[in-house]
Amino acid sequence: FTKCNSDCVETVQVVGTQFANSAQWTESTSTLLLTTSSNLVGDRKVQVVIPLEEGIRLPQVGLDPFSREFTLCPAATDCDINSIPAVGSFIHPTIQTELRYSQVPPAYAPSQAGRITEVLTIRFWNNMRILTGEKVVVTLLDFTADEFIGFPVIDSNFEWSASWSRQTYELTFVYKGAAPIDARSNLFTIQNKMAVASNGVAQNDPNLLISTDARNGPVLPTAITKSPFVLGLIRTSELTFVKRRCVFNGFQWVCLKSLAQAGDSAEIRFAFSFSIFLSKDETVTLHLPDCSGLDRSNFPVTDGSGFGADPLGQSLRETHPYSCNTEAICAALSYTGTGYFRRASWSDSARTLTLTAHVNVPGNTNIVLLLPQAAGILVSGNGVRTNAREYRMRSNAVLGPVPEAPVKAVTPVGQISDMSLQFDPPTPGGNSTLTFRFLARMPLTPGDILTFTLRHFHGPSGVGDLPNGWTASWDASNVRLQLTVGQSVLAETMLTVQVPNTLGIALP
Repeated sequence: FTKCNSDCVETVQVVGTQFANSAQWTESTSTLLLTTSSNLVGDRKVQVVIPLEEGIRLPQVGLDPFSREFTLCPAATDCDINSIPAVGSFIHPTIQTELRYSQVPPAYAPSQAGRITEVLTIRFWNNMRILTGEKVVVTLLDFTADEFIGFPVIDSNFEWSASWSRQTYELTFVYKGAAPIDARSNLFTIQNKMAVASNGVAQNDPNLLISTDARNGPVLPTAITKSPFVLGLIRTSELTFVKRRCVFNGFQWVCLKSLAQAGDSAEIRFAFSFSIFLSKDETVTLHLPDCSGLDRSNFPVTDGSGFGADPLGQSLRETHPYSCNTEAICAALSYTGTGYFRRASWSDSARTLTLTAHVNVPGNTNIVLLLPQAAGILVSGNGVRTNAREYRMRSNAVLGPVPEAPVKAVTPVGQISDMSLQFDPPTPGGNSTLTFRFLARMPLTPGDILTFTLRHFHGPSGVGDLPNGWTASWDASNVRLQLTVGQSVLAETMLTVQVPNTLGIALP
């Protein structure tokens, strides 16, 4: 065990009513000295907790449940600790957990089934004993392959088999041998099976994980230490939903851009770039599983490279952002699109948006497309989470293909549901404590503001503090109550916020 990685003597806090609230840690002897604060009655269980915050770290090699290295010593006696949890480890002073891919097809290779790597190699050191039937699981996020079960693994000394799950992205190795495997370096090779993620792989990518269920030392999913960079077929991708309404005032277009709303139609801004060449009439398909709308084929899309990232609010333009000439033509979608992609189709049954290249698209070209709100594609009624992985893209490019992968950046659309409001006391015309209960389907951060319109409520305007750093502000003239978030809230959290009657809000 370690705390300061040097020859130190430090005081740590202790939680335990029969011991002093601090103990002494000596790094050189790996000892923790506890002092009783009262007499201890024999034959009774005593529990002492050293909190996580004190920074005492488990051994890098894990914990062996059969080890006799750990002792509990009252005074000068010597007694083994007889119950030690098993904690595994893949850490070795010189051998890193490592993932390698060799002979990855080049970016301009002829069409192949999902960019299959000829050789995928996984190396790790197990500090704990591995028994027959136990598993080592390597999670390869967004890698693709046909499902396989029981595939023999090339290993020079021991018999393993491998299986792949497309749903969980888990490559599971099961030990088939009879003799236990003690601490050693392992090198697994999978040939002609796996395809590197279309989005590419960062150097030492933290999304590549290794774990084991070994009884002598399980290891929770842990980042593989070393992995090479692989350029993605999809270099960048971004998806945004907004609302936009443009009116021609006789001289120019007055456009109002606002946040999209869950369950409502929206303009879709889709930006991406591929590292490969796309030919005319090849397609890019965007899967939007929670969106909906009537089937629509061959509707126009517009190049938004000079316009799509404009700020919210009102703007004046000489031309419409979709390049249509009148409001009627814009609404009827009877204009011609512009840019590399000019037409799109929506399939409601498949929940897919298919974009067809109008001309050849060179590799590394930044594409920004605006899909009009008039196309009637509705945002999910549950809102959209930040970087939601269910929004995915693919392409049938001959120089690919590009297997389906998540859009890298997805802008959220908020949604609040399951809302209720209670009053205490429920006296008409009287001041009341208001209790709001609702499900926040999106994350909330400190400073975010939730606005409730309470028509026919009254009482003087005022501001008040609420528990957990929240604040409430009542605007009587606009009958709006604003609640300012005081702490981070995870998505899909049911919240209860109580506004006391001291704020002076009165029922109708």
